[in-house]
Amino acid sequence: MEGVSAFDHDRKVGPTDADWAEDEKERKLPADDGDAVKEPEVGPVVKTIGGDEIRAVGQDDYAAGPSGYPPEPPPDFSHYNAEKEEDDDGNVFSHDHHLNTDGEALYRFLLQEGAKPPKVTASFFGSHTETRTRHVTRRDSDGHTYTSTETYTETITDFAFTIDITQHLLAEPRGPPVWIVGEREPAHHGNRKRQVDNTPYMVGDETSTTDLEEGKKAMNTRSNWRRKATGVEKGSASGRKERRFTWGLPAWVLLPGETPGTEANIEDPIARDVFQGAANTKLEGIDDFNLRPPVRTLRDWADEYTKSKRMLKEFTFTKEVYGWNWGSLEEALKSVIAANYSQVGTTGVTFRFEHNKVSVRGDSKLSQMVSNMWWYILLWILLVYPLVIRPFKRFSSYGGGDWDVAGSSFALTKWVHLTDSRPGQTAEEYQAEYNANHPNLVAELRKLLLKQTPRGVSQPIGLREGEWFAQWKDTVGALIRQRHISYGDSLKTPMNIRLEGIGHGLDGY
Repeated sequence: MEGVSAFDHDRKVGPTDADWAEDEKERKLPADDGDAVKEPEVGPVVKTIGGDEIRAVGQDDYAAGPSGYPPEPPPDFSHYNAEKEEDDDGNVFSHDHHLNTDGEALYRFLLQEGAKPPKVTASFFGSHTETRTRHVTRRDSDGHTYTSTETYTETITDFAFTIDITQHLLAEPRGPPVWIVGEREPAHHGNRKRQVDNTPYMVGDETSTTDLEEGKKAMNTRSNWRRKATGVEKGSASGRKERRFTWGLPAWVLLPGETPGTEANIEDPIARDVFQGAANTKLEGIDDFNLRPPVRTLRDWADEYTKSKRMLKEFTFTKEVYGWNWGSLEEALKSVIAANYSQVGTTGVTFRFEHNKVSVRGDSKLSQMVSNMWWYILLWILLVYPLVIRPFKRFSSYGGGDWDVAGSSFALTKWVHLTDSRPGQTAEEYQAEYNANHPNLVAELRKLLLKQTPRGVSQPIGLREGEWFAQWKDTVGALIRQRHISYGDSLKTPMNIRLEGIGHGLDGY
């Protein structure tokens, strides 16, 4: 078998430290010869242990299969095409009867749909308001007409455009890793309220002494004890979710200072091995080496859902994107907007994630009516929903129940273990061997970006957010100055802007 190696002569050398400015935030753009614009550089293609290539993935370029499959071949199962629909954000949902009664069918449906990549874009907008006057002719109570002047405020859109990021997602040879929520992480486990499958552990939580004693007794007889999450636990969970997103960390990373069990678990043992130390971050104190199997598998949760008799139940499978520090990138892009937009108004940049949820909902007529937008509006107008359906959904044992316990992850950039490295080997030692094997390469090309791990040496793959920002910052600034407005397809490369001739003077920046 062929391993991941920086000594592979057929692959491109990764981005070097010399490509970065001293502040490590900007990278030099390709030189402009005035006639043609070079394609932006992308991360290297890396061959995996199995000989597959990790590369960028498109919206329609689905992975062969998710890594949530067990190590052994699954039991014989005839392929079933479930009835499904999409909402306005491209999220898939289904009321299929078979998915609501057969755990195996639901399990495979979630894996199949969860392997399809989400859509990621960066949307830029800017507007200002203007006060204007107009003459209005009216008629008084005596039938006489008169003209008056009134003022009104109008919002003027100055720029609006979208840049595609989906193209930079990495395709995994075994499909995206499937994770299960940690047993100590508050989540919906078939109830309207968030729950945990463990005894209280947070200092200062609101759990009574009686509940604590009952939980201890339950833990002596069973492996799990499900209870309602406390207010402190739910608040901590919300903070963890926000930090993971802002820093671009996957669900299975244990954050600094957090209690084990709040991070997600990966069921597939091969995936647990592959994704050890893969998180791309400079944050100190995170732990993504001690990855654990879940207490309950995705199939267990699917079986639990199908056995539920609730009429308004729903199982939601989330597809997350990780690898970029969205907080830092947002601040950098805001600085570009501020430098190129002098109008006093409202501006912003938003990262949009679409096609990122898969939902299976109850097959009852009531559930299907609530999912239909027009029926939903009508039920509200007639006060049926607020007075009847919502109380039934919240309080009845046959009402509503949510499951949001699993998902899959898609990387924009990550670290991969170089299998020809050895435990204890430093990055410097690996670099020296690389240089010895490539004596004809110039010094800059021989400089690799590496890090030492307990397993050996790792190298990053994929386009990093700093590189993406360096490629796009001048184009974004030019579009803002030119007051570019586009509500159509997302821009895919900086070169497209120049070729399309949007505005004047774009070739000069």
